[in-house]
Amino acid sequence: MSKLLFERNVFQKLLDLFFKAKSNGNEDQYISKIKHENPEVADAFAELDKQFVKDAMLTKNILSRRGLDTSKIDDFLKKYYNKL
Repeated sequence: MSKLLFERNVFQKLLDLFFKAKSNGNEDQYISKIKHENPEVADAFAELDKQFVKDAMLTKNILSRRGLDTSKIDDFLKKYYNKL
């Protein structure tokens, strides 16, 4: 149980660092550093990043089609992905 908890905490810290780097526009450097140490983990973060964009855009489209407010998703996409 404690090993699982430790792995979860490490993964959470990696995610926190990733989003911090993303908010500063340095996610490519972050992924590059990880790629040097562990290419599989770096690839997973790159895929995660792509999936966030896909999911946000899908959610935005669904909300738009229903005439609902998309301002929070718009802000998220502008802040982290320079989309829109």
